[in-house]
Amino acid sequence: MPHSHPYCSARQPGVCAGSVIALYATAAEGTVTEPDPPPPPEVVTGTVISAQANFMRVLVDETCVAGGVELLCVVRAVLKKIKRRILVGDQVQVGRIDWDDKRGAVEELCERRNHVLEPPVANVDRLLILFALTDPPIEEKQLTQFLVSAEALSLPEPPLLVLNKADLVSDTDRARWIERMQEWGYEATTVSVWTGEGIQELLEEISGSVTVLAGPSGVGKSSMVNAMRKLRLGASRTERRAQDREFSGLVDIATKEVGAKSGRGRHTTRHCELLPLPGQCLVADTPGFGLPTQSIDALTPVELMECFPEIRNGRVKNGPCAFSDCTHQHEPGCVIGQDWERHDLYSQMVVDAKANERKRRDTGKIKEDREEDMRTVSAADGGTRLEPKLKKSRHRRVSRRSQMMEVQALVESGDDGIEWEDWQEWGSGW
Repeated sequence: MPHSHPYCSARQPGVCAGSVIALYATAAEGTVTEPDPPPPPEVVTGTVISAQANFMRVLVDETCVAGGVELLCVVRAVLKKIKRRILVGDQVQVGRIDWDDKRGAVEELCERRNHVLEPPVANVDRLLILFALTDPPIEEKQLTQFLVSAEALSLPEPPLLVLNKADLVSDTDRARWIERMQEWGYEATTVSVWTGEGIQELLEEISGSVTVLAGPSGVGKSSMVNAMRKLRLGASRTERRAQDREFSGLVDIATKEVGAKSGRGRHTTRHCELLPLPGQCLVADTPGFGLPTQSIDALTPVELMECFPEIRNGRVKNGPCAFSDCTHQHEPGCVIGQDWERHDLYSQMVVDAKANERKRRDTGKIKEDREEDMRTVSAADGGTRLEPKLKKSRHRRVSRRSQMMEVQALVESGDDGIEWEDWQEWGSGW
């Protein structure tokens, strides 16, 4: 009978408890224990991708441990009190995070690089202006307003002009519009959301940037974003089914047809939202609107000139005008001239810009007058407050005695410059 340890198992002769312990110890020595995961951060930095009412969705930066996570956040009251408005596209710091429910509070607004007024988006790299070749047709004034508004922003990248619904027009019409836009100073890109033509190239063009998609209603902005998100690029039916399975959890943005009676677009997108796209790209799908007036109304005539490529290119080609303050309308020695398509539109916009400048100047003068009519006084809480100055001519009636003393002083001084109207005015109160 083989030798056995006193603590051998009766069921397995020859196998002792000490051997089993040794085997487990050997196995434990070879086991690599996983390190504990780092605790979730208490404060993260992210990008506001949507804002509705008092709630904001923040996409956590990829550099953080929880990169790519979306948090539903509220804004701290202190930011509201100091009236710091947070826009879609803003970089913010989020604290008080509940990682289980994916909720938090926006505690700080980071510094902005820039912001767009219409639509209100911050930290924008490029503006993509989308119009349709037909249904609804292009209006020259409306397109010019969008282009001028984009030029006035001075973004890091020049505006990108895209003409959708290329499948609904002939090749001749498409070529005519491309040539016409070249005369305006823009290289237009024609695409078709329906067939997928040009969508892949457009996505590559805007990759790695924050792009605002702007344009009137009905031109296919939401449809284009849907096409980019799902990469529906006119593939075969089998490939499309595979793509649909891959993106089965992705909800399409709502879209609508162009109105049958008016021939114009109908509002579908109700608020601005940043949507992640392939290629590390964020695109802001914005509500359609007629004319971007706010940014244009703020332009001076000199600033307006710089928003027309025809003028910029003309100066590069022909040199400066004879007069430095030339408005390129009727001045002698102008190298730009009037022989370009948008000159009439430009001239009308110059008139409007001058009127807006006068209005701002008058408003500023009224504001200065109001400030001169105010004085600073001590408040009850130890601080200071402003109150209007009382003017004697407006708020106090001069007594008869004061009037008589003033007249007597003038008479004794021998001043012969007193007019009859003055005597009548002084005597009326006696």
